[in-house]
Amino acid sequence: MRFPRAWGGSVHATASVLLYGLLAVLVFWSAWRAPAVMSIGYGPDPRLFMWDLGWTPFAASHGHNPLVTNYLDYPGGMNLLWSNSGPLVTALLWPLSAARGMIVAYNTALTAGVTLSAWSAFLVLRRFVRHPIAAFLGGLVYGFSPFVLAHALSQPHLVMVVLPPVIFLMLHHILVEQRRPAILLGGLLGVVASAQLLVSEEILATMVFTSIMAVALLAALYPKQVKPRAGYVAVALATAAGTSLVLCALPLAVQFFGPQHVGRALNPTGFYVSDLAGFVIPGPLHWLAPAVAQTVSTRFTGNLAEWHAYLGLPLLAVVLYTARRLWHQGLVKVVSLLALMLALLSLGPTVHVAGVTTPIAVAVFAGVFLLMRKTAPARLLMLTFVSGWAALAILPVFSNAYPGRLMLYVFFFAGLLFAMFVDLMLASPIRPRALAVAASVAVIVTLAPAFPFPSSPIPVPGFFTTTVRDRVPEGSVALVAPYAYAWDDRAMVWQSAAGMWFRMPEGYGTVPGPSVNPPPTALGSMMMDIGQGLPYDGLSDAARDRLRSDLARWSVQTVVIGPMEHEENMVSLFRDLLQREPEITGGVYVWARLTDS
Repeated sequence: MRFPRAWGGSVHATASVLLYGLLAVLVFWSAWRAPAVMSIGYGPDPRLFMWDLGWTPFAASHGHNPLVTNYLDYPGGMNLLWSNSGPLVTALLWPLSAARGMIVAYNTALTAGVTLSAWSAFLVLRRFVRHPIAAFLGGLVYGFSPFVLAHALSQPHLVMVVLPPVIFLMLHHILVEQRRPAILLGGLLGVVASAQLLVSEEILATMVFTSIMAVALLAALYPKQVKPRAGYVAVALATAAGTSLVLCALPLAVQFFGPQHVGRALNPTGFYVSDLAGFVIPGPLHWLAPAVAQTVSTRFTGNLAEWHAYLGLPLLAVVLYTARRLWHQGLVKVVSLLALMLALLSLGPTVHVAGVTTPIAVAVFAGVFLLMRKTAPARLLMLTFVSGWAALAILPVFSNAYPGRLMLYVFFFAGLLFAMFVDLMLASPIRPRALAVAASVAVIVTLAPAFPFPSSPIPVPGFFTTTVRDRVPEGSVALVAPYAYAWDDRAMVWQSAAGMWFRMPEGYGTVPGPSVNPPPTALGSMMMDIGQGLPYDGLSDAARDRLRSDLARWSVQTVVIGPMEHEENMVSLFRDLLQREPEITGGVYVWARLTDS
């Protein structure tokens, strides 16, 4: 395997990042046409991350712990590390969120996430291919993959996948090349892994899982290399682990032992998984997705953001051809087997086919490796695969990850093999070059996203950016409707737009239980019911006393009702509860100075 350049020429590197950035802006143009009021994607998770973008600078500038808060779910508060808060990303975006607001910062985070993820892959792939166009196309497959773009709908921490390619390259140096000091490489790996922890713990966990699988594959394929390389690997990985623990000791201590820590993740088993048909059947987010295909794909379990296993027939054909043609190369052999294992393991505990959950254990696919017994140690491969399947089912940390999200690494390895295919064809006579062009066009077209990419308006009532400081005491508790919980967290965006001027007894995020909703209360439940359309029939004296006790326990000094569905019923509830009329200002209803009543 040749390594022609460390990072490619600066001209190629600069041109590639600019082109990736332009493509990302075009993909997300539905939001960028009005970036201060439109956000990429939809649903509660983007708004949760927007809140984080406001919280980090506020906490740092006001002496609060940025990893926990009682500005949500007051008085108990919330441990933010359980809710994908991405503190490293929010800290880096602090100047932008302060200057232009959280919506612009959010759109920038996702656009930069796609751009830099593709660019990171490009820089790494330049280590393994001669032609920059080959590396560019491979980076495009990774950074603009169905995995990344699907999660741009609602999971920003899964879009910012800049570091996995870097970790892969560092592992290649540690496990294969071993040319630099083991302690140096291990220390660098520990720093990068620590950064990944502060972007997305789930990605770090699945990266560790993938790395273990890679080590097991290398040992199975090249047993004679284990003993002479084991000492170097042990020193490097021990240094990496030690460095990570030192750098991440504080956040990990806060997460697992700090206020409002959660005992376990809230992950359903066998739901967010790849569907066997999903590898070749496109979904609604793809440009080439005929109605008949969408009829099948919309039956997959999970949701639209998790239907990201689509590789497409052209990419699968290219990957298979490259693996067969270059099987003699160790890198190709390991990457091909690892991609196959991860794709199968992404199916979860049992096989799903076209939305139907079968009783067939995914472990039965271990038999596939018997077909390779003439070119690889079939029994060891089977054992590696079954062990990986068992680890995802029962081991702590690994069992908390969504199996379907292993597809991130499948797309990276597929991008690597695609880049090697293009590189091989470009070094060949004219006819193979034409094949490379045709195959590349077919791969890119089949993976191209549908336009326009979904986006959502994020309206903020003027009250929260103008008069809030005249009506609400700083740092006091305000109850805001619509009540913020898992399915409607608009109030959190409004709180962030107000510069975290007030606390709220509500919020969306993972809390002990585990739950993603605030602790159950009579008033909170009634507000959620009204927001969902249940009729309001008035209050009895006993009910009024219960609801007022919630207000007292929360120390609420202000009630604000913003624009929402069934607004009239919510206003009627608080008119009855507080026994006075609200003030209408800045597009909201306000009951202020409740403790003076």
